[in-house]
Amino acid sequence: LGVTLDSHLSFDNHISNICSSSHFRIRALCHFCPFLNCETSKTIACAIVGSSLDYANSILTGISSRNIHRLQRVQNSLARVVCNVPYRNSSLPLRKEVHWLPVEQRVQHKIAVMTYKVRLHQQPLYLREYINDHLPARSLRSTNKMLLTTVTTKTATAARAFRAAAPKIWNCLPVTVKSASTINQFSRLLKGH
Repeated sequence: LGVTLDSHLSFDNHISNICSSSHFRIRALCHFCPFLNCETSKTIACAIVGSSLDYANSILTGISSRNIHRLQRVQNSLARVVCNVPYRNSSLPLRKEVHWLPVEQRVQHKIAVMTYKVRLHQQPLYLREYINDHLPARSLRSTNKMLLTTVTTKTATAARAFRAAAPKIWNCLPVTVKSASTINQFSRLLKGH
């Protein structure tokens, strides 16, 4: 499926593969992005490099900060190429200019969107069984906050599983985001949050 697994689920090799192929593509983009406008460069960059950064990124929940930093450097390089600025320039205003979330927030965004879809459509069933609404024994102020039941795990690796990560991410969202009526509205509010 295009994901390299290792025995510890650290995804070090997977991240190395993504970074290697992405840097190769970014070097290729450097040659013709100066001749394109920013919007066209952004579209090509998202198709060629951004798609590989986003592919199966929900499995990267809870990976080491070192690996997140490696992926963030790829995205920062891509933003500099798209905006046609020197390598020494700060990437934060460039990412804002092209409306890209940082890598770690992209992972959380994907998990939150998947959770919203599971709650809205009750599908797919293999994920639906891991998402349960929190129903307190008595009436509390948190009853109307659309919370999910959290799962206690014994290991850090188990805490990265969808059944543990999804409720944790979902419960941190404000009610205004969780109560969106459509997936587009939810995604827009989530990105703004």
